[in-house]
Amino acid sequence: MSENDNKFISRNMYTGSRSRKPILGAIATAVFGVLVIAFGAWRYFSMTAAFDAGETVRIHRYESLIYDIAGFLGIGIVYLILGLLIIYYAYSEYKDKTKLEDKKPEQ
Repeated sequence: MSENDNKFISRNMYTGSRSRKPILGAIATAVFGVLVIAFGAWRYFSMTAAFDAGETVRIHRYESLIYDIAGFLGIGIVYLILGLLIIYYAYSEYKDKTKLEDKKPEQ
């Protein structure tokens, strides 16, 4: 075996079939980010509707701190930022993987 063959094997030995198509992982991660944003929008609108109707609004422990600082809008904004960060992560990981695939093997 040549040195290039050893480098190829070491780069690809422990990767699964998804590593051959990095777009699938990027799409799945980006869809998850969109779902986080959608959940945040639903959570914001359901909390404000319940509050306006005079009902008791239940918030989770981690949302309580955000609510104390910025109210219901702050909770919605945190979910929006978290979803956008996940989408950005999917994009940057996809770009990094495609850059690695585009590199020519050293000879």
